[in-house]
Amino acid sequence: MIIRIQAAVAAVFMLLFLQLNVMGQAPLVSENFSETSLESALKQMQKNYGLSIAYDPLAISGLTVDLRIRNKSVNESIGLLLEGTALQYKLDSQGNILIRKGDFPAQGIIAQVLDQGGEQAITSAAVVLLPSQLGTYTNDRGFFEFSSEELKGSTEIWVQYLGYRTEKIKLSDLSPLEELKVNLQKDKLKLSTVTVCAKVPSLQTAELGDRPMINARILDRLPHFANGPDLLRTIQLLPGINNTDDLSSGLEIRGSSSAQSLYLLDGIRLYKTDHFFGIFSNINEKIVEDMDLYMNAFPAEYGGKTAGVLSITSNTSQPSKITGSIDLSPLSNSAGLHLPIGKNVNLSLGMRRSNGNVANNKLYQTLTNNEQEIAKVQSGNDNAEVELFQQAPNYRFNDQNAKLTWQINNNNKVAVSAFASVDEFNNDFSYEIDKDQGPPLRQDFRESYDWKNQGISLLHQAELSQFWNSDLTLAFSDFGEQQELDAILRRPNPGDQDQEFQDSYKGALSSLEANWKNSFAIAETSLLSVGANFLQYDSKLELRQGQEVTLGQELVMTENSLYSQLNLGEGKAFSLQLGLRGTWIGKRSKVCVSPRIKAGYEATKHLSLKAAFGRYYQVLRELYYEDRFGRSMNFWVLSEGNDIPVLESYNSMLGLSYKKDKWLFDLEFYRKDIDGIVEFALEKPGAVGGNNQSQNGDGFKIYSGTGKTIGMDILWYRECNKGSSWFSYTLSKSENRFREIARNDPFPAQNDRRHQLNVVQMFELGQWQISGTYVFGSGRPYSDLSRLSKDRDRKDLRSEDRIKRLPNYHRVDLGLERKFELDGMELSVNLSIFNLLDYNNVKYVQFISSVAPPNNGGGSQGQNNPKPEVYGTEVSMLGRTPNLTIGIGF
Repeated sequence: MIIRIQAAVAAVFMLLFLQLNVMGQAPLVSENFSETSLESALKQMQKNYGLSIAYDPLAISGLTVDLRIRNKSVNESIGLLLEGTALQYKLDSQGNILIRKGDFPAQGIIAQVLDQGGEQAITSAAVVLLPSQLGTYTNDRGFFEFSSEELKGSTEIWVQYLGYRTEKIKLSDLSPLEELKVNLQKDKLKLSTVTVCAKVPSLQTAELGDRPMINARILDRLPHFANGPDLLRTIQLLPGINNTDDLSSGLEIRGSSSAQSLYLLDGIRLYKTDHFFGIFSNINEKIVEDMDLYMNAFPAEYGGKTAGVLSITSNTSQPSKITGSIDLSPLSNSAGLHLPIGKNVNLSLGMRRSNGNVANNKLYQTLTNNEQEIAKVQSGNDNAEVELFQQAPNYRFNDQNAKLTWQINNNNKVAVSAFASVDEFNNDFSYEIDKDQGPPLRQDFRESYDWKNQGISLLHQAELSQFWNSDLTLAFSDFGEQQELDAILRRPNPGDQDQEFQDSYKGALSSLEANWKNSFAIAETSLLSVGANFLQYDSKLELRQGQEVTLGQELVMTENSLYSQLNLGEGKAFSLQLGLRGTWIGKRSKVCVSPRIKAGYEATKHLSLKAAFGRYYQVLRELYYEDRFGRSMNFWVLSEGNDIPVLESYNSMLGLSYKKDKWLFDLEFYRKDIDGIVEFALEKPGAVGGNNQSQNGDGFKIYSGTGKTIGMDILWYRECNKGSSWFSYTLSKSENRFREIARNDPFPAQNDRRHQLNVVQMFELGQWQISGTYVFGSGRPYSDLSRLSKDRDRKDLRSEDRIKRLPNYHRVDLGLERKFELDGMELSVNLSIFNLLDYNNVKYVQFISSVAPPNNGGGSQGQNNPKPEVYGTEVSMLGRTPNLTIGIGF
């Protein structure tokens, strides 16, 4: 096995070596444009010839070209594209192409902002017209533009960037058609405050067959969850994603669990995406540059999951000086740093660490206090009071990110990324059950729970020719998790023997992956991608109940895949994406064929129709395990044999989008059919028997079945000068069916949420940024354990007799932020209140212990009344939770 891995890695590195040495000179331009939009033609020129083209999308909107270019220079080719239009272009000394309307050559302004040496473009510099104070930002190449209409009544242009002296340009000093270069001089003096009206849109433009995605740059505008801006929590505001669980930061997409979605950070697979029991994610937003979310048909390069894909790209910019930011909050501190360490070499670092023992934080105390809201689930006996005694928990977490980027030349870029996340928790506590009759029962617990996820990746991007782009990714990820729970049930009567219980879980999962993707421009509006993927899992798992191993696995499994994808009609009224992925699962000797298709049609200028279909397979499974104390945990396991089958799903979608001016309406109908759902549970719960004996003599059982989710997602979005807002609603129904549970009748799945509503509003009020969200969700289903007894288990009881629903979920969040400038630094103060109205949202109903009732006269204990008593807690989620974050940017 070691030799096979070494050979695979050596082969992949040979591919990398070949890419670095396949170089060529870009030939003259040769393109065919047939009734192609001008914007698509310019994008194709940028992509195929490595051009830098700046233009106003509104200026070229509605223009098309029908042209054949053969062996022309770039200068001649751009001239031919713009021939017959009211546009003019200019090619500056650095090869940048500037395009603008030809009817205001002297009055309109296009300029580039550079550092004092004139070598490094400055991005995101603030540019303001005076006295109107109309503003904009420079783009990623340092360019900005004002039209003649915007310049009316203005006398000066101010250009500002932190750490540089404000450059003031008088419009009267500008000559017609002057190539304007603005060189900023470094300065440590305090910068004047200027209000800039241009804003980054909250939602990014959607790709074919998908809905718009939240822009990563707006994370700090929304209410902070409990520990500052949170990437995954923000994504949960989109329709079709569960947003009603305060203790889960994962993405539960359209009735699926979080484990059915793929999480990638620079190609590194993340197997656990949260800190602090799921309250917030372990993705540091300070290192995030871009992200892509796929909920319909995934691109063919992604495999191994059945619900969705979230691909995150960390910072790749090339700053001219050291930049960074620090956030300070009561729970933790985080920092991001970007350092130029050489010509075309950049190092980005991200760090976050808890402030000492998080268990001393009021947020943790809020969680544990919620558990003291105890209720006894009725089981035919009188009510009982249960009191929780919290002792000395200890909890710490941290995460780190690092990325080194080297732009070798215009055609080659290499990046090395590393990630690590660690959580450590230890706790001792006791429950005392005070019954109406007899002395109280006491149960003592000792609990530990640790997990870590770390990984490293190497990415190489190459433009091997004008028609051929290649991307190679090598990645390794390592995940480890262990949980131990020791309990002693102390019998109150003299002579009664205490019962001891020990449950433990240890899991280790690592993966080694190589992915080589090649993209070919085979026509003016067609792109063909082909690739190969090698993925190896190494899984170790042990679930123990006392001395008995209830589930164990030690397995190495490989997935070898070939894939291709054809994109047709880019920029046309009708566009189509066809994908096919074939995977050989080595250990199971199984071939999985996964077709994907997405289509889009622009019926009118504003209305677009879309459809998607895909078939997906998942070998790596996450099962849920409910121990005898009612505590739920989840663990990774590889599909092996018939007990744990390969998960298979069919996902389909039909929808439409209507976009006009600055508002958007998006509607999608979807269906997901899934085979191979697995539940791992006790037929009869409870700790009867004790002294590490199996529960009720039956133990755990693996159930396998099918599932179905149908639903509708609605998104309404509006952008305005002072802010933006959106409304999302999901109507869905998720059901599972098991041959051995509930007599094969369908019953609501654990992630079933019939209704979910998100309302988001962001706006400016003077110097303040104000935001608010409202979330509503139907109560999720749960099993009433008191309905199970010695004579009735999961197999016999109908779902309508066993399934109940928690109360509906309501939450209002509020955020308030103010930014300041001080000595070249940007300071921000953000006050957020989570669950402003302090609504009591219930996570789940959990039972603590199930003990046989006392002897009711004669015979052995419980002989006349064998039905166990179920004592439970109603575990609430977060109540009103304020958070204060102080940010420092430099």
